[in-house]
Amino acid sequence: GYAFVWFWSFEIFVFLVMVNMLVAIIIEVFMMVKNRSSVKTTLWEQAGMVVLRHRENKAERRLPLAKVLRALQAAWGTCPLNFQVYPSRLAPPYGFRPTTQLEVETWQHIIKPMVVA
Repeated sequence: GYAFVWFWSFEIFVFLVMVNMLVAIIIEVFMMVKNRSSVKTTLWEQAGMVVLRHRENKAERRLPLAKVLRALQAAWGTCPLNFQVYPSRLAPPYGFRPTTQLEVETWQHIIKPMVVA
């Protein structure tokens, strides 16, 4: 009876130590990559942006980036991958900013007809 309990407690202990080592390695690599990154958003901010995008996509207040990219690629053969298009604002990787008149006109006359059609 004791050998069975000893064996499984040892197996569980070794498994937990190994999982702990794996998590430590993953966190260390994550911190190295995060420190090299120029974007300093936290995990909570990124999660909030994901939730916001999902809600806006579901409410059709925002076009999914994949749909915009497909339309631009169909029209021009290529398009930049570092922006997300909203009807009222642009969201580059470093944060929101107001749109310019040229961007609004580009949205209304070029991008929107290709994507919505």
